[in-house]
Amino acid sequence: MVGNYPCLDSYSEADEDQDLYCIQWKPYDVSKCGNELTRRTLYTADSWKYIDAHEIWGISRMGEYNTYSGGGYILKFVKNRESAFLMLGELFKYDWIDRRTRAVFLEFTLYNPNVNIFIYATLLVEFSEIGGAFTMTDTQAFKPVLSLSSLGFSLVVAFMIFLFYYIFLLFKIIWNCKVFGCLRYIREPWNFVDCICTFLAYSCIVIFVLRMKYTNTAMDMFYDDKVTDANRFINFGHIVIWDNVFNVVFAILVFISTIQILKILGYNKMFTGVLSVMSKAGHDLIAFGFLLLILLIAFAFLAFLLFGSKLESYRNLYVTCGSLANTFIGKNKLDPLIVASPLTAQFFYMVYVVVVIMFMLTIFLSILNNSISAVKAEIANSSNSVGMVDIIRKSFRSFLEIFYRPEKIEQKTGKL
Repeated sequence: MVGNYPCLDSYSEADEDQDLYCIQWKPYDVSKCGNELTRRTLYTADSWKYIDAHEIWGISRMGEYNTYSGGGYILKFVKNRESAFLMLGELFKYDWIDRRTRAVFLEFTLYNPNVNIFIYATLLVEFSEIGGAFTMTDTQAFKPVLSLSSLGFSLVVAFMIFLFYYIFLLFKIIWNCKVFGCLRYIREPWNFVDCICTFLAYSCIVIFVLRMKYTNTAMDMFYDDKVTDANRFINFGHIVIWDNVFNVVFAILVFISTIQILKILGYNKMFTGVLSVMSKAGHDLIAFGFLLLILLIAFAFLAFLLFGSKLESYRNLYVTCGSLANTFIGKNKLDPLIVASPLTAQFFYMVYVVVVIMFMLTIFLSILNNSISAVKAEIANSSNSVGMVDIIRKSFRSFLEIFYRPEKIEQKTGKL
């Protein structure tokens, strides 16, 4: 105790308060706050009772200061403005937000029927154990409800092509594994890429179906509440998470599928030369990358210890690494560092630029230069290799020979 002001511990999910309370955080008594009369006279009678995360499809939520469980003490607002003001007045009157409160989430979902878009917004205020407050906002747009009218004919055709292609690819992989053996088939790099793409594609399908299932359940609860006036809390946060997971997995699938274009470019002489340069410098680049990683970690620790308590862009190691990485693209700013610590910032920035950017970049370029010289010498001493143009010319000639074959004309002229 400091005077009459209590000191409270920091928040952790393991020590979270999950007890039931009566109004003004008094110990729960069924005779006083569990009867029907209390619920009729008080707008916030149910807001003093803990609701588990599993009951509202909640998961742990990350803020700027801490990470919080998906459950808590929930107040469901009503549409009527006067009733909403009465609810807020009751909360303030009985100290719903008190010294022991660590975070207040304000969540709401908007729907635009013109473009079939949901907006899930979260406004967060965090309270530290020493009395500070941190704010954070998060807005997510998603489209979980799909219809043929909103998709369009071209997108439906694209979905069908996607589905049939990966069904065909799955049967092809199963057949090849049965004929050649799975280990022998996967040893081929491009076959391994096909297996990864197939796994990601079916993962997208499963996630898409789960997202639709949870969306339909949430929408059914919403329409039931309109009929019964139940006014339940419907959490769309987990649907946003499934939507983000689907977008991430689908993005990785598109990325790997695009990389498969390299399989075609493998016949190109210039592209083959680039791959030869990278493969010849592989060992040196790995050693260089390891050394660069050690230097970046060392400078990240130094920057975090020097400026972490003064600048938000260096508040933790993860953010500090991002701030230092921005110097490679010229996006980092020196002015906030100079304001926070003038002499230390100038010395740190000069050493970082000289050692990491100038010195290490020179080493990287010298490694590539040696590899390029060696590959050029090998290409000059080797015989002419078949390039992409040769492959296209040969394929075009084979296609023309289906309709026109010169050898038949020579046979006819010989008989004459």
